[in-house]
Amino acid sequence: MTNAEQSALNAMGAAWLSAEEQAAFEEAAFRAWMKKVDAYVQGITGGLSADDLPDYCYRDAHDAGQSPIKAARAAVRGAREDGY
Repeated sequence: MTNAEQSALNAMGAAWLSAEEQAAFEEAAFRAWMKKVDAYVQGITGGLSADDLPDYCYRDAHDAGQSPIKAARAAVRGAREDGY
């Protein structure tokens, strides 16, 4: 969980959430982040989605606090370097 997500949980008074509930919150945050990444990838590539690109460690990028635009650029750059 990123610091921002932990801060959001604490601000909502959600420190009491069960591990299952925290995992669900983290997954929802990741999915929202991925929607932004996908939109940026589509804009950069002219229509390809993040799923169309070769593997990129999106979860690691999210957990490290990387912004969606930086992750999208890195994923597209990696795909281009791989000849995609």
